[in-house]
Amino acid sequence: DGNAVFQWSGNGTTWNKVGGAAGTLYAGGAGLFATNPTNGDLYKMNGPNNWSKVGGPGKTFAVTGNGLFGLSPDGNAVFQWSGN
Repeated sequence: DGNAVFQWSGNGTTWNKVGGAAGTLYAGGAGLFATNPTNGDLYKMNGPNNWSKVGGPGKTFAVTGNGLFGLSPDGNAVFQWSGN
């Protein structure tokens, strides 16, 4: 239902809650990112229940081994996150 983000413990069927509500998750070598379901802002997981805002809404995002890319809401530009 999108009310929380969970991470598999690596053991059996145990899952641990690591975040609150999320719209869409994006994951890759650069980390785990989630959109705010209300306004579309993008957040990066720094650790369980520790998230920091990295940008505003976008049409979609892609995570690579060491980068994060976003398509502007209108689809007219691609942006790369600097990591800061």
